[in-house]
Amino acid sequence: MKNYRKIPFSFIGVSIILNLWMLIGCSGILDNSVPVEAAKGRVLPTISADGEARTLLPQPLFSKYELTFTAEGKSAFTESYSAGQGIDLEPGTWTITARGFVKVDSIEYEAVQGSKTVAVEAGVEYPVAIILNTPAGTGNGRFTYELTFPTGITAQLTMKSLTDTDGTPRNFTPANNIPVTTEFAAGYYLMTIILDKGVLCTGKTEVVHIYPKMETKIVEAYTVDDFTAQIYLAGTVHINVPAAFDSIYVRAYSDAACLTLIDDSETTGSDNGWNMKIPADPFYDTLYFRVELADADGTTILYSAAESRSVSIAGNDDINLSFIDLEGRVLILQAYGTGIATDGAVSHSFVELYNTTDSDISLDGSSLQYGEGATAWQVLDLAGTIKAKASFLVLGEKKNKSARLDLSDKADLEWEGMAFDNRNFKIALIGNTAPLTVANPFDIGGGIKVPGYIDLLGVKNSNDDTIDGYETNAPSIISKQKAARRKNLTDTNDNKADFEGIDYRASGTLNVEAEFYSPKNTEYGPWNPVYQVPEPEGKLLILQVYGDGSGAVSRSFIELYNNTDNAIDLSEYSLQYSDGGTNWTKIDLTGRSIPSKASFLILGKVQNTGARLVLPNGDADLELTDLVIDNHNFKVCLVQSTSLLTVANPFDIDGSGNKATGYVDMIGAINTASDGDVIDGYETAAPGIISKQKAARRKNLTDTDNNTFDFVSIDYRASGISNADLVLYRPKNTVYGPWNPVHE
Repeated sequence: MKNYRKIPFSFIGVSIILNLWMLIGCSGILDNSVPVEAAKGRVLPTISADGEARTLLPQPLFSKYELTFTAEGKSAFTESYSAGQGIDLEPGTWTITARGFVKVDSIEYEAVQGSKTVAVEAGVEYPVAIILNTPAGTGNGRFTYELTFPTGITAQLTMKSLTDTDGTPRNFTPANNIPVTTEFAAGYYLMTIILDKGVLCTGKTEVVHIYPKMETKIVEAYTVDDFTAQIYLAGTVHINVPAAFDSIYVRAYSDAACLTLIDDSETTGSDNGWNMKIPADPFYDTLYFRVELADADGTTILYSAAESRSVSIAGNDDINLSFIDLEGRVLILQAYGTGIATDGAVSHSFVELYNTTDSDISLDGSSLQYGEGATAWQVLDLAGTIKAKASFLVLGEKKNKSARLDLSDKADLEWEGMAFDNRNFKIALIGNTAPLTVANPFDIGGGIKVPGYIDLLGVKNSNDDTIDGYETNAPSIISKQKAARRKNLTDTNDNKADFEGIDYRASGTLNVEAEFYSPKNTEYGPWNPVYQVPEPEGKLLILQVYGDGSGAVSRSFIELYNNTDNAIDLSEYSLQYSDGGTNWTKIDLTGRSIPSKASFLILGKVQNTGARLVLPNGDADLELTDLVIDNHNFKVCLVQSTSLLTVANPFDIDGSGNKATGYVDMIGAINTASDGDVIDGYETAAPGIISKQKAARRKNLTDTDNNTFDFVSIDYRASGISNADLVLYRPKNTVYGPWNPVHE
């Protein structure tokens, strides 16, 4: 299959439409010498059939012309056309349509038309020039071609309808200096002539008008001086083609950003062979080849990274391309910015890439590009290989020298002097090294991505910060303590849906979690970066505790949850609470039970009947009218024992991790440490999350034995949670029955 340099046909088609113009002028107010009816204006039509230089028209031999005049609210009428004749019209906006007729065997046929709209005012004369250039009527016209060219040349002429875009082009092989006439249906056609002489070729492209019953003719003569040297390129493509993609194209560009197309070729055969011709003048020392994949209906296009190749003037170069499309296969897994801070949780700014495929992928020729706010992109040329199912780590400058997470000596590639901002940044992974010139490479208009696009992350610290490059939505999840990390390997092309903030402080992640989430490098090898949340243990849990009762909730409460598959008799259990030390108050649960997957609710003394959340007596599984839990510091422990606790921290009675006899669960929490609030009983760490407005509630049903990680603050004020969330978070009782307390 021979492939020639493409002409931008769409431009020609648009040019046809845009240049069907008609000229209009105004000669001024009529004087007494102009015989015009009172209160009317006059038009002086002239008709011509001139076309553009790049348009072939039939010879304008028309037997007669007719003019039809139409205007809204007025009667249409038709007049025969005579040169110099004036037509008087009532004021208004008139459309004048001219029609040209040809006579064949004494019968006149409409062949062509044109029209012009003019606003007519009384007492004014309007010269109106109407160009006939739109085929009209039905039937066929004739097209005649006659080409003269040197010996040893192969000629090809193609006619493709511009009005019937689904029509099959008609191909002809012109003989030298022999005219040929063929019938075509009336309409517009794109004519392409190509004369081939091995590595040399010439030709032209024109728009042809075919009118009914008329002849359009082209006569062209070519000499050896008309041929321009072409360089012949051919080769094969080696590429992993995803399922559902069956069309493979090779495209050659003059620039690394793949913006200026030189030529292209659809691959053929089982070896994905391709061939194309490029001009020798201007000569391109280097071309950038890119593979494009299309699915069966052409609605989804995938692009490979660009690959540069040197070009030889001798031609006949066999270029073997070995590409793999990287979008959706290599992902930005995680990124973090130190900013100028020196007290962040991570030592270096970093970007972690991840290869989701089963094959190693070369990153050569690709780049990471960074921007913040509205600044220009900074480019890091990538080099090296990202292993199958493995990470590749790029480190910036070390800023936080005493960070919890130290990434020193972990880099696969260093970005010298780079410190990503911790308020807003965007990082693009691009399949070429040309600096980006658009703010958002994910969408440069109409949902189109920049050539070579692979992935993009745009994030910010808070809603007051801004970033102008991202996939669909930019989440507010970063800080000097937090990285943006993918939740999983499913790329929905929405940064807000795909990424979450990972707090690398000890208060934000457990050691085991920090170790898992921390960025990996090539040396680490294949791994699964999706965190597997442990299945919740089937056990009895303290789900939620609220203290005081003078704020957003009417009374203190403790809510238990049975996460087992069986009802539990609580007779052997007790709940015990304290605001510090070894002085515990015991709540006897004798004779009580809690159904499977259900709550058990203990209500204290009513303190605020005007609270947003009023818990009536009828909600209680157990009501204690003297129960008031402190809202500055409390500890609540559930034990499978009816004996009073005698230790301050039943979770760790001796500093060695030993628990009190019958220990089941515990929550220890405070309001504000800076105000002197402390508590001496908790699991691992006591969070500062309670107040007279806020309860401490489990995030989920996974018990990590760390109160700081397991519990969150629920603010029961209207400013804290919505009415919909209030329905979910308010404590439930046994009557409510089985339910899922995890906020989806």
